[in-house]
Amino acid sequence: MNKPVLIDELHGKKVILFGAGYNGVVTLKKLADKGISVAFFCDNDPQKWGEHIEGTEIISCSELERLDKSEELAIVITPSNLHNAQKIKEALANLRTDIVFRASVLDILDENISVDYKHEIEYWENELSLNGENSNLILNRSQENRYSNICLPIFNKYLNIVNDKKKIPIVLDCGCGPFSALVYGHSLKKYILVCTDVLADEYSTMRKKYNFLIDYGMFNVTGEELSHYFGNDVFDIIWMDNALDHTASPKIVLEQMSLTLKQGGYLILRGFTFEGFCANYEGLHKHDIYIGEGDTLVCKSYNTASVKTFNLIDGLPFELVECELGTHRNGRDVFSVCYSRL
Repeated sequence: MNKPVLIDELHGKKVILFGAGYNGVVTLKKLADKGISVAFFCDNDPQKWGEHIEGTEIISCSELERLDKSEELAIVITPSNLHNAQKIKEALANLRTDIVFRASVLDILDENISVDYKHEIEYWENELSLNGENSNLILNRSQENRYSNICLPIFNKYLNIVNDKKKIPIVLDCGCGPFSALVYGHSLKKYILVCTDVLADEYSTMRKKYNFLIDYGMFNVTGEELSHYFGNDVFDIIWMDNALDHTASPKIVLEQMSLTLKQGGYLILRGFTFEGFCANYEGLHKHDIYIGEGDTLVCKSYNTASVKTFNLIDGLPFELVECELGTHRNGRDVFSVCYSRL
């Protein structure tokens, strides 16, 4: 688990942000709003060294080691991949004996950052061994002769619309898991498929272990970093299936999707309602997402300090084009929504 930064603990220390990316920039601005100045950015990328962000210099780790030892450092880690925060902390601790505050932009935003991947890894390890309850799902998504078993009517409906534009669409499967549900259309060359998952590296190891292969790109990118990694106005369709509630901040993820989705493109979200409650708010399940009054997409987020309920789409350039509630084969309620990017 990540330990949140207490803002008061940063006062009186030389604050350094590790990670000169999207999260770092947002953290810089949020700290400024709270009256805390940042001395430096620190980053592993040599191409960034010596550059400045909002007037704040980016230094290397070796320069960090040479800073005045009489000054107590507070290092706020803002990785593009939250899963790597502990590794970064350990590496920095070898350079300096000062207190290292392990954190992310989500701490500064007072969002829930209790992201625990252990259960998710154990779950998929069991599934890829074909000893789990979803062996058919694994085989349908991994064996070419079974791809046609995958049934995604809402995705196919909007794929047909973007296909009418006479240009091969680019589709993002965000939070895809070890195999994309969109593999069938990819195999038929109906679109260019791009996949992201924060556990992409772990899934790659699992697939090799159990002799599974994929022929599409899967990138180790969080939903909170999409536009920073891919840029703006890239995708014709963004698909996210039963993954939004797994994210550290669903609101930031949707903000990022609004940037990286093309104008007129479609965002399609599916998931179980009240997944956090049903999972006892354990592991990755810290949010309840459900359809509220007026077909609004509502998120109720839990952390150690408070409970927050808000409209996920509020203030974002999305227009609802379809909303459907249904029942999964396990009896759970599921939602499917599609938004057009304005």
